Amino acid sequence: MSYLNNISLTNYPILRGEDFVASDKGRSLKNQGAVNLNLFKKVILLFFLIVNLTSFSQAQESKETRLAHFNLNKNVAIQGYDPVAYFIDKPTKGQSSIQYKYNGVVYYFRTQINKRAFIKTPTKYEPMYGGWCAYAMGLEKADKVSVNPTTYKIIDDKLYLFYNKLGINTLNKWNKDESKYKNKADKNWNNICFN
Repeated sequence: MSYLNNISLTNYPILRGEDFVASDKGRSLKNQGAVNLNLFKKVILLFFLIVNLTSFSQAQESKETRLAHFNLNKNVAIQGYDPVAYFIDKPTKGQSSIQYKYNGVVYYFRTQINKRAFIKTPTKYEPMYGGWCAYAMGLEKADKVSVNPTTYKIIDDKLYLFYNKLGINTLNKWNKDESKYKNKADKNWNNICFN
């Protein structure tokens, strides 16, 4: 509210409660009703309150959407693997004692340095498609398929995870037409989360 008290009234005679004169093609128009400064402050305050409540509501929806659609086990992502490790070395299990909760999703890290890197830019390190298999998300009929956290690919500084079990490695299939699967997966994930 202090920002409202800092408004200079010297340039706004109407806010000081004075009459003002406006010219319209040589005719003078005189405003008889001055704007009440307290009413003005209340309107501005109400505007900022509505904007903040809307932002809070959207953040809550985002958190609920993430928890509903991400590949989690007790709210922990990537089966406890450190998301930053994929970018600097190789997939490595994080420690539950070094964790960070981002919009409801818990991530484990192997070092405090990795945790700080994640906190600085979480969207860089979060797996695409909520940690579900990128190939399965890119099919005509998208599906949330679990992954093997050690089967992954970094594309344009984003982490993509893949199913790899029982002799089926979906990363190999993805690589045959990556552009097609990626475009379809992006659309499918958006439909799953926001429709």
